[in-house]
Amino acid sequence: MSSFGSKLKLSLSAKPKDKSSDEPADDAPERLVKPHFSPLLQRASAQHAGRPASPSLDLSRNSSSSSFFEESDIFEEIPVTLELFDGRSLTKEVEIGETVLGLKRILYDLFHIPFDTITLYLDGKAMLDPLSLNDFPSIVEQNKAVIQVKVKPRDDEE
Repeated sequence: MSSFGSKLKLSLSAKPKDKSSDEPADDAPERLVKPHFSPLLQRASAQHAGRPASPSLDLSRNSSSSSFFEESDIFEEIPVTLELFDGRSLTKEVEIGETVLGLKRILYDLFHIPFDTITLYLDGKAMLDPLSLNDFPSIVEQNKAVIQVKVKPRDDEE
């Protein structure tokens, strides 16, 4: 048995015990039984009352510092430079709430490149289609983006 289990005492009786005997009282109404915790656990619980479970999990907005978790204005326009596969660059003003898939749509509209052949990279890491530009901390901090575009050949073109 674990050391935690040995310190936890739990009464399994659904009826209160008569103080004069060890047998449960048959005429007493049924009630829920609360577990009995050791004094050590009671002290620890009292010491931590009112504190968050972990300082790193405190997501309150009382902090004066800016945070990645703060909501951004998804309609704010930012310049996005797409470094194309042929060495050219294309700069477009897009909303910071635009998705990666939306950027692929722009490339399709301009160059007729099928969506499934395009992979966009930010700082050398592939960007996933459902994510928005404001999901990337570096874009939010810089208020602009430089994204590399790579196109793989389709299976039917090889």
